[in-house]
Amino acid sequence: MKIPEKINLKFAKRSKKLPIVLSREEIKNIIDAIRNPKHKLIISLAYGAGLRISEVVSLKVKDVNFEELTIHAR
Repeated sequence: MKIPEKINLKFAKRSKKLPIVLSREEIKNIIDAIRNPKHKLIISLAYGAGLRISEVVSLKVKDVNFEELTIHAR
């Protein structure tokens, strides 16, 4: 269909800024500053496994396999 009319398509806007990346030392300082062991575990799991907070909060003990070092996120 060779129609000479232009089609106006709108694309999603892309961010022009690069994300801020923290160094290992900065991450260690943040985690060490947390006093509550439960919160420290949540933040460590979220960062170390790349999980969202909602995924970490919904984890159950049976979702973590310590022998194979795996986590089953639902």
